[in-house]
Amino acid sequence: MNLSPLAVEMLMWFYAHAEPFPNLECDAQKDILEYFLDEKLIHRVPDTSFYRTTERGQEFVKMICATPLPVFKWLDPRRLKLLD
Repeated sequence: MNLSPLAVEMLMWFYAHAEPFPNLECDAQKDILEYFLDEKLIHRVPDTSFYRTTERGQEFVKMICATPLPVFKWLDPRRLKLLD
């Protein structure tokens, strides 16, 4: 599964907040929640209505956060030469 922006937002929420994800009601959110649980990226906190990332989920968040930004380069299409 490729992660949608909504899935990334939800995973970051579970990583950073010790409270329920707001408005966890639509089918897309429920599907993402089920996927995260199946992949053991999150777990439900006992005696609460919210979720937190597991150790595996925390490592995945760190991987996402460590992804470098793309670098923009100009290319002369006639010569396929990089320009300064």
